[in-house]
Amino acid sequence: MLNEQNQLLQELAEKSDCVIVGRCADIILREYQPFNIFVYANLDSKMQRCRLREEKGTHYTDKELKRRMAQIDSERSRYRELIDGSRWGDKSAYHLCINTTGLEIKSLIPAARAFAACYFDRAEKE
Repeated sequence: MLNEQNQLLQELAEKSDCVIVGRCADIILREYQPFNIFVYANLDSKMQRCRLREEKGTHYTDKELKRRMAQIDSERSRYRELIDGSRWGDKSAYHLCINTTGLEIKSLIPAARAFAACYFDRAEKE
């Protein structure tokens, strides 16, 4: 499955510019020199965001939600270590890190876009 996923990411990157969320795309597509963003928030903000996205009829207790979030982060960490041996969440691996605590993620898109434009303009000049 990993080979199929990697192949799909390669095909997408070869076709055109694209945005890929997760899946260690920064490692898999390293040769394309991708622009890497890490989005994070404090626990309360992440829990609030999860609550807004809960499916109808589903309600996790705070304890269950924290456990589920920790499980997902652990899976992300193990996956990254399997792919590359590096540590998930290590902010030194990213060009831009955005703390979304208390903010609406969509409202940050213009700033991220402007930063990316500056990054690519600089890269083209080098």
